Amino acid sequence: MSDDNDTCCMDRGLSIGVLVDKICDEFETACQRGRQPSVEQFLDRAGSNNRDTLLFELLLLEVVYRRKDSQNPSPVEWAWC
Repeated sequence: MSDDNDTCCMDRGLSIGVLVDKICDEFETACQRGRQPSVEQFLDRAGSNNRDTLLFELLLLEVVYRRKDSQNPSPVEWAWC
């Protein structure tokens, strides 16, 4: 059984890769503008079938941008995943 987000994405004809790229682009734009977007909020925009792929990509982006901001993120911060 798929959830509403999965159905919504399929209705729009978005493949998993396109959906993940779109969400990651929006996350990255927020980072570039000096915001610290919440991975959890962006993760909620993907259906359950896309969650693992999107989580991996968002965490990579978060680490990159936080390091550019002289932060040293720790894996403990993502214990919720």
